[in-house]
Amino acid sequence: MSAARCRLLFLVLLFLAACGRGSPPPTTTWHEAGGYRWRDLDVPRGSAAGFTLLTPSRTGITFSNTVSESLLVHNRQLAQGAGVCLSDVDGDERPDVFLARTQGPNALYRNLGDWRFEDIAEGAGVAAADRVSTGCAFADVDGDGDPDLVLLSLGGPNAVFVNDGKGHFSEQASGGGLTSDAGSMTIAVADVDGDGDLDLYVGNQTITIFADSQERALRAAEALRPVDADRATSEDLPAPSVDAEAALARCSEA
Repeated sequence: MSAARCRLLFLVLLFLAACGRGSPPPTTTWHEAGGYRWRDLDVPRGSAAGFTLLTPSRTGITFSNTVSESLLVHNRQLAQGAGVCLSDVDGDERPDVFLARTQGPNALYRNLGDWRFEDIAEGAGVAAADRVSTGCAFADVDGDGDPDLVLLSLGGPNAVFVNDGKGHFSEQASGGGLTSDAGSMTIAVADVDGDGDLDLYVGNQTITIFADSQERALRAAEALRPVDADRATSEDLPAPSVDAEAALARCSEA
């Protein structure tokens, strides 16, 4: 083999070796920073999907947020959905998941490890089934080192649930200064003025959509319209006085 061909073969082998050499594996060492820690993420190389779908039967997270048609008929604002926020509420170094529910109790899924969760909202004191929950955020509101829950509600009450550090919450009677009957939907938390205290920004909408109010007024006016009983058809006669929500609920169940 000639010297030229040897040099060419050497260069080809060197090129292939360089292409096959992957990046050094990321370090698994956690780096401490101000108020948090971080480490490199080991991202798999190749064309395979980077995410794996885990079913509710695998994780235990069976949450769904549905609103009955009887309520949506009267207020389409309820179709906006609700919030989700994550934090380690019980200090076991695993992120737990809070899911707000528009109609019915909220869910707080405690992280058991190995991608398994259990709903502890009722025992933790954050189910709050007495309101239309919307936005939420975990933040150390009282500065004791554990995450408290700020929960918004359409039409109120907005509330702060104080964490005892072990995942048990108590709602502040005064609402933490967030008392409002507005259509609160979303929240952001930051130290805006640099005084070391967290400030809260709350985004509000109307409690109901104007079109819903118009339709209710038209239906009320239609019910008061005089009808000639001798010429009236069944469509002309006013509806009997019944509980509208109960009637619609029966229709939706049929």
